Amino acid sequence: MKCLKYLMFIVPFFIISCGPSEEFLNKKSEQFWEMSTFTPNSYSEINGVYEYSTGFESGYLKLNKDSTFSLRIWNDIYDPTNPYNGIIGKYFIKVDTLILKRNSITIDTNIFKERHPEIKDDEIIKRMIQDSLKVKNEKFNQYLSSLKDTNLTSYIRLQNLNKFYIKRIGEYIFLIRLPFKSLFLDELKNNNGFPDLCETCKDKIFDFYFTKIHR
Repeated sequence: MKCLKYLMFIVPFFIISCGPSEEFLNKKSEQFWEMSTFTPNSYSEINGVYEYSTGFESGYLKLNKDSTFSLRIWNDIYDPTNPYNGIIGKYFIKVDTLILKRNSITIDTNIFKERHPEIKDDEIIKRMIQDSLKVKNEKFNQYLSSLKDTNLTSYIRLQNLNKFYIKRIGEYIFLIRLPFKSLFLDELKNNNGFPDLCETCKDKIFDFYFTKIHR
């Protein structure tokens, strides 16, 4: 009986003592914020390929060492016959923000050819592609210019889609589109167990963000 009373006392004590101490939690929090406070000083710290998926579309953002980028998007659900699939241009970093400066829309030549099966001459196809891109880019630039004059809020929102908040958590580098920055920060603050979830955080809350495994 005495032994049973002893066990009834010692087991709860053992469970309580094995729980995470305040010192332990503070240490984990310090480690987490140390990892997540990432301000790159050079392009070499962030260049590479970043993947993303929203469930409706997917793609990748490639940051090259020479400060050029290519953004490819697959959105077969919307229009599988659309040959225009992304943008290319130059990028630069400003403190903890990546900024993409678009130079041109990109095109999938195979899909473009499928839309014109009657044309077999590659030179003609090349000229058609260049003319098509010229028209597409001019229309986009005109749209931006018009939007800036008529709806400044929408214009800024569209421009911010090419700006990314840069964070590193564990072995991952995240590029969070600026419109989603507050959502990202709220998730970090509210999820106390987040430091232990780095291996699965991509699947948990980062479907809308570009991620890269950083070795």
